[in-house]
Amino acid sequence: MGRTTRISIFRLDPRPARGFSLFELVLVTAIAGTIAAIAMPRFAGAIARTRLERAVHRLTEDIELVRQAARAASATKTLVFDASTASYTSAGVLARDLSREPFSVVMPTVMFEGNQYVSFDGYGMPSASGLISIRSGSFVQTIALTTTGELSIGAITVDNSPLTVPDPIAPPVVAETSPITKPGGFVLTVPE
Repeated sequence: MGRTTRISIFRLDPRPARGFSLFELVLVTAIAGTIAAIAMPRFAGAIARTRLERAVHRLTEDIELVRQAARAASATKTLVFDASTASYTSAGVLARDLSREPFSVVMPTVMFEGNQYVSFDGYGMPSASGLISIRSGSFVQTIALTTTGELSIGAITVDNSPLTVPDPIAPPVVAETSPITKPGGFVLTVPE
């Protein structure tokens, strides 16, 4: 029986192929770059939205933690916010900075009846109603606290305006002793 030889009609060069041509590499790189340019803004938006959702969840859990600490101690606990650094503290309970990883958000608005703090009495009732806005990228979400203690979380909105962080306002010096009831029904704790 004779030996048969296969001849390819598609290849004129008898040498085997050794790699890709420069044209093929440039074409694949251009396609990959185009896909990345389309996907990157969506990916960045998804990261910003996830950071916002996590920060809002963390803040609502921390507000509830301070409220529970006030109930457990049957004493006033104060949660002091610093909008310029997106942080908040409660003496002996917690200290949190939302401007750092994994949150990396800002607080453009913190307002509790003109103050940047809210106190919870021994029954866990807040001294004032207020709003806290949290922003990550162009996404904004607002948390509202009523004087009955109800927390409500607003829908995520898109705000493309430039971010202006409020001027630093020195938080009041507060302690967890000597509650003083001020006219208007809210409690301010002062150091002894």
